[in-house]
Amino acid sequence: MLDRTRADPGAVATLRGLYHRARFRDADIGTSDVQTARDALRRLADDLAIDAPDRTPDA
Repeated sequence: MLDRTRADPGAVATLRGLYHRARFRDADIGTSDVQTARDALRRLADDLAIDAPDRTPDA
């Protein structure tokens, strides 16, 4: 993903860290973690929208 798009490496690292913490540790995910994930996803969505080709619906 990072090699083929303009995806923010920091956003990817943030999501990866939150996933690993939630999946592999006995740590609770709090509301601040949820907001951090939302912010990172928003940055990625914005970055990927820039890379998306213009699509027009088929008539």
